[in-house]
Amino acid sequence: SLEYFLKNKSDSYIRPYFKVLLGIDEFWEGKQPHISGIQKSSPLAVTFLLKHPYIPFLKLLSLPEAKIMPASIVNQKGIDLNKHPIGSGPYMILDKTDSTILLQAYKWSERKDSLVGIKYFKIWLDDNSNQKRYEDRNFDISFSHVREFEDSSNQFDIYQIPSLTLNFLGINCQKSPTNNKMLRKALYYGINQDEVRAKYGSQSNHVNFYCPLNLPRDNETFPVLKHDPRKAETFLNIASDELNSNEKLRLSIAVDSSLTSNTISNVVLRNLDSLGIEYDLSYYSDLSLEEEAKFLSDNNLFVFGWYMDVPDPEFFFDVLFNSKQSINLMQYSNPIIDSMLEASYSGRHLDERLRTYVKIEKLLMDDAPIVPLMNDFEGVIYRVSLENVVLN
Repeated sequence: SLEYFLKNKSDSYIRPYFKVLLGIDEFWEGKQPHISGIQKSSPLAVTFLLKHPYIPFLKLLSLPEAKIMPASIVNQKGIDLNKHPIGSGPYMILDKTDSTILLQAYKWSERKDSLVGIKYFKIWLDDNSNQKRYEDRNFDISFSHVREFEDSSNQFDIYQIPSLTLNFLGINCQKSPTNNKMLRKALYYGINQDEVRAKYGSQSNHVNFYCPLNLPRDNETFPVLKHDPRKAETFLNIASDELNSNEKLRLSIAVDSSLTSNTISNVVLRNLDSLGIEYDLSYYSDLSLEEEAKFLSDNNLFVFGWYMDVPDPEFFFDVLFNSKQSINLMQYSNPIIDSMLEASYSGRHLDERLRTYVKIEKLLMDDAPIVPLMNDFEGVIYRVSLENVVLN
C-alpha cells in the first residue's frame, strides 16, 4: 500500500520525503517493480532500509500515506475506503451508516488499568445531527465549538491544547512590488496580529516566531515579532524610494472565500488601509493544493493556514520555504537557506539539527516572506463523569 501511494500520488507534498528509502529511485524511474528498502520480514513485521539515518522517519510512518493494507484491497480498483473501511487496532467496526460509526474495543476489561477503558464508541458524522446534539449537550466528548461553549451545569470539562498550526499572511517574493524586501518588512511590522486574535478570542494564541514548535531559541537575542507602526512607516518610505514610486502602492490579494480566512483577511485589509496601501481582491474556493499554489502565484498577498502533519521542523521550513518545493507558496528563493535545509535533511544529531532550524528561522524573519498572525488551539470538551480518558 505504501508502494501504491509512492507510485500514484505524485501531487502529495509528503511523497518526496520518502526519498530516503533504499531503492526508491529505481522504483520511481520504473526500473524496479518494488522498493528494495521495504521488506516483509515476517507475517507481522515490515523492515525499512534507509540510505542514511533520517530522524523524522518514524513520524513519517504515522501518517495515513504510510498505512499498511492488504494487497488484495489496494489492487481492487475503485474501492472507496470511506464506505468500506478496513484495518486493525484497539477497536473494531461493528456498524457503519452514512451518519454514524459504531466501534467496539477488541480487548476490553473493567479493570481501571486496562489499556482500553471504553468498550463502545459511537461517532456521529452528520453536521446537522452533531449541531443538535451539541446544543442539547447530548454527547460525551467533542472536538469543536470550544469558543462558543458555555456549561453552567458544570457537567463538562474543557481543555485547550495548542496546535501545530500557523495562520499567516503569505507574501509573493517574486511578484512586483512585494519582491522588494523593504516593502515586506513594512508589512511585517504594519499588520497587527492582536486585531486578528481579537476576532478569535481564547481560541487563538499570540505568535512570536514562525515555527509553532518549541525550538531551542535564545529568548534574549532572538527577534520577536511585534506590531510597530513607526517601523512600518520607515520601511514603507524606503520601499517607495527603491521602487521609484510617486503613487500609492497597489497590491493584489487572493482570498479563499470558503474558509474563515475571510475574517482574517478583513483585518489585514484594515491594516493596509492604515498603511496607505491600495489593493485589488480576487476570490477563489475549492482548489487542490497544487491549483491553489498556482492561483496564489499571480497575487501579492494571501492568507493561509498551515497545519504540520509531522511534528518536526523540517515539515514547516522545508515545505514552505525550500525553493525546490513544487508548491512554494511564497515563491521564496534563498540559496543559503536551501543549502541549510538540505544539510538538516541528512543531519544525524538532533540538537545540532534543531539549532540549524533556529538559524534558518532567524534568516527568514529578516527576509519576511510571511507575516505570522496566530496559532490555533484545539479544543476538547468531555463529560466529567467520563472515566479512563487520556488526552495526549
